[in-house]
Amino acid sequence: MKKKISMLMCLIIAAGAVSCLAGCGEDESANGGTLLWYCIGDTPADNATVLERANEIIEPEIGMKLDIQYIDTASFTEKMKLKMAAEEEYDLAFTGYINPYQTAVSLGGLYDITELVEEVNMSEVIEDFYLEAAMVDGRIYGIPNIQVVSNPSCLQMGKPIAEECGVDLSKIHEYALNAKTYEDVEKMMNEIDKAVRTIHEKRPDLYAVQPGIFSTQAIYEEIAGGIYLRKDGSSNELVALNQTDEWKLGVDMVAQWYQDGCIRSDIASKSTATTTEEYKQIGLSTTTWKPGQDVYYIKDYGYEPVYAFLAEPYVGRTTPLLTMVSVGANSKHPKEAVELIKLMNTNTELYNLICWGIQDVHFTMDEEGKVAEIPNSGYNGVGQNAWRYGNQFKGYIMQGQPDNVWEETEKMNDEARKSPALGFVPDTDAITNELANITNVSAEYKARIEYGTAPRETYYDEYMQKMEQAGQQKVLEELQRQYNEFLASK
Repeated sequence: MKKKISMLMCLIIAAGAVSCLAGCGEDESANGGTLLWYCIGDTPADNATVLERANEIIEPEIGMKLDIQYIDTASFTEKMKLKMAAEEEYDLAFTGYINPYQTAVSLGGLYDITELVEEVNMSEVIEDFYLEAAMVDGRIYGIPNIQVVSNPSCLQMGKPIAEECGVDLSKIHEYALNAKTYEDVEKMMNEIDKAVRTIHEKRPDLYAVQPGIFSTQAIYEEIAGGIYLRKDGSSNELVALNQTDEWKLGVDMVAQWYQDGCIRSDIASKSTATTTEEYKQIGLSTTTWKPGQDVYYIKDYGYEPVYAFLAEPYVGRTTPLLTMVSVGANSKHPKEAVELIKLMNTNTELYNLICWGIQDVHFTMDEEGKVAEIPNSGYNGVGQNAWRYGNQFKGYIMQGQPDNVWEETEKMNDEARKSPALGFVPDTDAITNELANITNVSAEYKARIEYGTAPRETYYDEYMQKMEQAGQQKVLEELQRQYNEFLASK
């Protein structure tokens, strides 16, 4: 990973010279006490044992101990909103795809760590584009975890099922990686349609496909509220996705699949499958791909997968914000909290202790240095979710993963196309009501649109009228204005 002091950090220093944010007067260097970190997931039975060992590393480094408290993923967002509203004094919290970063910032729930990022030399260990993505109005409130941030959406199926049905996903993959026009997307979608119908014919005991709108992912990236930008930067004009030909193509195809019995009939009430057993009933399912992905599929399903990308590797405007660690707005020890984040990104022993537990107690390591969980050890399921905690490139490699998995992951990140809107954080104050209205309308039509439970011609005009009433055009115009200003400022 490159390490450099960039123009970004010069801007941070300048910003710090102009303003001193709330909390600057707090005693940020007092030693003693314990940092409280709220993380997602179930509490491991041996959490206290692992933390005791971890604190033998942490306390000498930052003068404080660490306590990680887990909150189940399903309720994490709402519980963190309540904690922020109550101005609870905690030090660190997961933010990202749940407990969304920008929402937490707008709620005043996160500490402005801009100057602390410079003070602890975070730029020595974090790539510039991660820090740029974390900026909200020029300030930083959280640090993205270092992991795969360019992993493309893909279709996957078990190799034995693919061979049994005679399904070859290579054409889908090829068209997706080279998609630039509607015609390219149409070719890709026709290949997906062939695969779905073949699975439906050869394996009628399976739900042929996990539904979704696959036709837009190669071309468009969302800015906010259903307003999108072309990924390739060929146009600076934002569009309402539901007015594009690619979107209509995908919606029409998923509706045909539903009508023809390729999708489970109770999808409207069931939604998309979430458990391993439910996924096993699907021939062609969706996921995101990353180097070393096979080991997870084999662990859950017992056999090797095959994949087809739906888009090229891409670092989206908000992709680095999906897994972050932020400092609580009312933390009494913000500097130590940021130092802990840095430690989790630099100290290999600490990182792997938090992720995997204690060797020969919670995991074994083979002669190649690869790890496997010990069943029912009291610390299971943490290591395969190591992306929650810091720099995954410091992590142990799981048995079954290639030796160069982290080098390949970092290479994919570095070589992936970067969003033309990277660093653009829209101010949504003027369109808050409209965005809420759009969310409500989208939820009302979700089953018909994403799961295909009704043909588009039966609801599209009504749906678009409601979107207009919700303020979609106002949102488009406001975001376009702000994006133009962003481009001009660059």
